[in-house]
Amino acid sequence: MNARACLITALGVSALGAASCGRGADTGNIVLDVSVPSDANFEIVRFEIGAPHRETIGGHIETSRPAASFSKFVSHLPAGTGYEIQADATSVDGLVVCTGVAPVDVRAGQTTEIDMTLTCTNIDDGQVHIVIGVSCPWFQVTYTVSPLTASVGGEISVSATTTAPDAGAVSYTWTSSSGTFADATLSETTYTCTNAGASLLMVQATTGPCHATKALTIDCVSDGGVD
Repeated sequence: MNARACLITALGVSALGAASCGRGADTGNIVLDVSVPSDANFEIVRFEIGAPHRETIGGHIETSRPAASFSKFVSHLPAGTGYEIQADATSVDGLVVCTGVAPVDVRAGQTTEIDMTLTCTNIDDGQVHIVIGVSCPWFQVTYTVSPLTASVGGEISVSATTTAPDAGAVSYTWTSSSGTFADATLSETTYTCTNAGASLLMVQATTGPCHATKALTIDCVSDGGVD
């Protein structure tokens, strides 16, 4: 089965629909989710997926209902790096033109995602937003937090690790609902309680187009509340 034969249009693609097109050991998939602004009237978003020395795959997504979301499942793409997605859309009246380009890698046996926003001209606030829906099940993040409770002004040690084969290619971002981090971009850092009460800590790890997040609630108590 060639790549063109595996282009499937689906609203809310199901796992069964994806599996029916097959996944070879050296092929991967891409899912495109498109939303159209209500103040613009587009009927079709055209796209092309290509890479050096590979056949260019072309297709379109019908977007005739304003403010609705649409999906396209592109399966059986040869695994590899250096792919580029080009997309464009023109309004029905021909006055608004939107274009965008984004790089993407296709991983064998996986469904790849990437966020892509088309830039529109001749419209104040209209744009077509394409999310090339991607799941990276091979990429996961875990972390350790110690202790789980600290006094206001006290510190908690946090560290994160991932399943990425190249640890140097992973970046980290720590956030919290309150409190501060010594360095929110390191895999290992310290968190300082600034207000009494529960605080949600979250770490996001990123490598290439893949993202993974974990969250945990810790307790910050008033002075004297922790032995």
